[in-house]
Order: sequence, then structure tokens, then C-alpha cells
Amino acid sequence: MPRWCFGYPKAERSASCIFILVSERNRKPAGRTTTPRSTPTHRSGRTKRSCQAMQTCLIVDDAPVIRKIASRILLQFGLAVESVPNAPEAREWIKQNGLPDIAIIAACPSDSAGPELVDEMRRMAKGTSLVILASIVDANLGLMTRLKRAGATDFIYKPFEREALRSWIEPYLESSAAA
Repeated sequence: MPRWCFGYPKAERSASCIFILVSERNRKPAGRTTTPRSTPTHRSGRTKRSCQAMQTCLIVDDAPVIRKIASRILLQFGLAVESVPNAPEAREWIKQNGLPDIAIIAACPSDSAGPELVDEMRRMAKGTSLVILASIVDANLGLMTRLKRAGATDFIYKPFEREALRSWIEPYLESSAAA
């Protein structure tokens, strides 16, 4: 860094002198070439290193209101949340991004897509700690049995509020000390 700028009295220091100081400080040493390093980033703009510490959550529900509300609540719990409207888009998301840490999958008695997706995700997980929460409207014993046999970890009842969702998801959140 050139010292001659500091030798001038305050009145003689100009903006160009300060600019020279800043540009000299940021200049690379001669003879050493560097290439710009590209840091891999996540879709959210964070670097991959900071995203690895964050648990991911995938919400699969055909109701946009449920996806939006659940996403907002889960973001406050420190989860990286993505949502898709149906099972085929969930499969595509998993192909592109890998399995999430937590999946909330809507299921209804008239549609077999919920239990099928749960079964597929459980087979893909192969012993990892994937948490699959089935989101259901009522306590339908037949549907609950199919979901449990497919590999659902637990159930969330819709509609839900913040505290109910917190109580269902809190046991599966990693503590900051473990991360």
C-alpha cells in the first residue's frame, strides 16, 4: 500500500488518493494469476455449506393455501422448505435435489398417490433418517394403516395451526448443537 497518500496534510488528500489506496489494497500481486472461484450455491442463494446445516422439508399437497401456510410456518422453524402440488412433481423434485430430511405428504382415502409416494420415498431412503409425515383430514383407520405400512413416520391433521404443526414437527428437528 503506498504510504505517500498519508504524508499529505488533510486538506490536500483527495478522493483520488483514497481511491488509489483502495485499489492498491485489492490488487493481486504481480506474477500470480488467480481464476475466479465459483462457490456452488443453492437455489435460495446461500452457499451449499450453509444449506447443508439446514434441514430440508418437502411439502406435497394439492391445496396451494396449505402449501403456502405450512411453508411460512416451517421457515420460522429454520427449515429450507420446498412445496409441490402432486406426486409426479415430487418425484421430479427428488430426482433433481435428492431426498429431503422431512417430507409432509397429503393423503386422501380416494387417491392412492399418497401411500405410493410414501412407499417410493421410503425405499429410496434405504436406512437414512428420512421423516415422512402424512397429512390427513380425518382419522381414517384404513388410510392410516396403508400409510404406516408404506413407511409414514407419523401423521399431521389438516387444517392445522402454528402450535399444532410445531408440536408435530418439533421431535424431528435437529438441534443446533447437533448440526
